[in-house]
Order: sequence, then C-alpha cells, then structure tokens
Amino acid sequence: MKNQKLPSGTSASKIALCLPTPQYELEYFQGNGIFIKRDDLTGAALGGNKTRKAALFFEEAHRLGATCIVTYGSAHSNHCRVVANFARAQGLQCIVVTTDPESAGGNNRTLCRHFGVRFVICAQDKVKETLDASMDALYRAGERAYFIPGGGHGPLGTQSYIEAYEEIRAAGIPFDFIFFASGTGTTQAGLMLGQAMNAEKTAPRILGISIARNQERGVGAIKESLEAYQRTHHGALQQTAPIEFIDDLFPFGYGQWDEGILKTMDELLVRHGLPTDPVYTAKAYEGMRRYLIRERIQGARCLFLHTGSTPLFFDHLGELR
Repeated sequence: MKNQKLPSGTSASKIALCLPTPQYELEYFQGNGIFIKRDDLTGAALGGNKTRKAALFFEEAHRLGATCIVTYGSAHSNHCRVVANFARAQGLQCIVVTTDPESAGGNNRTLCRHFGVRFVICAQDKVKETLDASMDALYRAGERAYFIPGGGHGPLGTQSYIEAYEEIRAAGIPFDFIFFASGTGTTQAGLMLGQAMNAEKTAPRILGISIARNQERGVGAIKESLEAYQRTHHGALQQTAPIEFIDDLFPFGYGQWDEGILKTMDELLVRHGLPTDPVYTAKAYEGMRRYLIRERIQGARCLFLHTGSTPLFFDHLGELR
C-alpha cells in the first residue's frame, strides 16, 4: 500500500527523541563482557525501537500534510502504542486495523484507547482488503490519510537503524557481536546496512535472536527489507555481511517462554534495575546467553540492543516469583 502525494497543511512538529541512547557495560557472562544500548529510553511514547521508526514515518506524514494515520498490528503491540501516541500528540486521527478480538490486549491496548485509537477488527485473510477500504473511506471523507506499515516495516524503519548503528560506531567500542530481538526484519536490516556503509575493516557480527519466525521466514523478511531500502536509495547499494538470524535456541514460538527466560527477566530487574519482558527483550537476552554457551564463546565484547516494551514488562510482572 502506497501513500498518495497529499497537499500540505498540517501544523504538526518534528518529534524530539533522546538520541543517542545510553550505552554502557552491564555485566560479565561466561568470560564475555556484556554491554547494553538502551533503546528502551528513546524518550517518547515509552521508548523502544518502534519509537525510532515511527518518528521518521511521522516526519514524512507531516511533509505530506496528513490528517489521519492508518496502521496495522496487534492491539497490544508496541508499534500500535507508539503510533497512537504520536498521532494524538500531533492532533491526528488514528485507525488501527487488527485481527485481535476486542477483549485482547493489556497495557498497550489500554494506552491505545486512551490515545483515541479507533480499532477496526477483521479476519487475518481480510487485512489488506480492510486497510484498502479504510483508506478509501477516509479519502472520500476528505481526510488526508497516511499509511504506516505494521511494525514500522519499510525503508523508513530501516533508515532509523542505519542511524542507530552510527550511534554504536561513534561510541568507539570495538564489539565482537551485536545481539537483539529480531522480528519483522527492519531493525536487523538497518544495522546491517549501517555497518556496510561504514566499510569497517573489523566489524561486529550482527546476530538477531528470533522471537517468532523460523529461519526461512526470518531471513526472507530481512532480505526483503535490505532490497526495499536499496531500491528506494539509488546509488546506495551495499554488500552486507551474511544474515545471521538465530531461530534454534527455543523450542517454542511467539509469545511463549520458559523458566529460563523468566529467571533472566527477574535477574536483570533485581541486579540491574532493567525492565524487560518475556516476549521480546528477556527472551532475546536469554537467547544471547544460550548462544554464547552453546558456541563456547569466551573473551568477546558483546552489545545487547534493548529494543524496549516497557508496558509489556508490567503486563508480565506477575509471572516473576
């Protein structure tokens, strides 16, 4: 779905983020130094990688004169919460197409409602049809509708993590690995392109820990993001490192966890005051630990990119014992 060129006319301002996000040494694990980059502290809409991505989409929406934002996603997703918050702050309507029933959600859905989101519920196989119908209805009503892909997917989302990689590089710490929760592929594609654009002689391996997808789907999504970005940025073709998407650390899929993940979530909270959640960040952190043990890696300098999800931390706080 493409956004039409719209007449100017909105008075919305550029969204201010707290960048660069903090980066510091957290702990030693199995002889490896673990550093953390706090993208949960991007400073707007409760932070996270979706905040970085959404900020660039809203800058484009402002340039195009949008009066209404349309997106797709789970009603309890970080993406929808961030988009809803930004839209409300800028005086824009916000419509979220979702396959979740009215009863589904948690803190993110509660926040979406508070920000005035209108949810449009549909079946999984009717998502595109429902998005098209919603956009058409808005245009007919005289609104200037702007579409943001689910999860902040697309070249603008990728660009946000090209910029994040530059922050990591500028800090001047030579990492061996960068670990993070990898889902729709945009974050990983941006980090890989940021690395390629710097043409470093020695560069960290960029390892995405799958929170949902298998190897085929995960790698495919990352390739799609790499190709889409390079198609829209003529002359920016980059030879990236091989895609490393780790999908074999957990025998279960999205939204599932085990005692090891909950133990890591609890440990990070108690020892470091660090909020994580079992769906994304604690799962990825535990995945990093399991990978280092399995591969018998020692003496490495590792960066864990905390991609956020503060509301989900509170959703799952009761899971801790």
